[in-house]
Amino acid sequence: TTSPELTTKPEMTMPNGTMRPTNMTFLASTTTPWSAQETTNSTQCEDLNSGAEDLLGFNCSFYVGKPALCNSLDDQDFSAGSMCCACGGGSIGCTNLDNGAKNLLGFDCSNYKGNEILCSFLDDEDFTATSMCCPCGGGST
Repeated sequence: TTSPELTTKPEMTMPNGTMRPTNMTFLASTTTPWSAQETTNSTQCEDLNSGAEDLLGFNCSFYVGKPALCNSLDDQDFSAGSMCCACGGGSIGCTNLDNGAKNLLGFDCSNYKGNEILCSFLDDEDFTATSMCCPCGGGST
């Protein structure tokens, strides 16, 4: 393993466009992200953020090894849970089709990974896990 480095984010852009000093220091992972490792079916997970960053300006690589932070820093154009392999999102030969839709409890497709038993129980008007979510047999390949 490699030693992590400290990353300081001196300011952040608030949703209304103003800048706010944060004086926060984050521990950035320097290990190889899951997206660069082979999976058991010889395909790779691909992060889907396409340059988008979270509320503090981090991309998907920041979340590797930090599952507790997944979705906690999401903003209008960034959703770690659906975009980042480290958070159960990304693409491994299948793309979730929820496109911002949420289930009855307010969760998207990324929350079904490891919770597949719930695939048929939390649907609502605009969300059907079995057709939208890869872990539930839906999505697009």
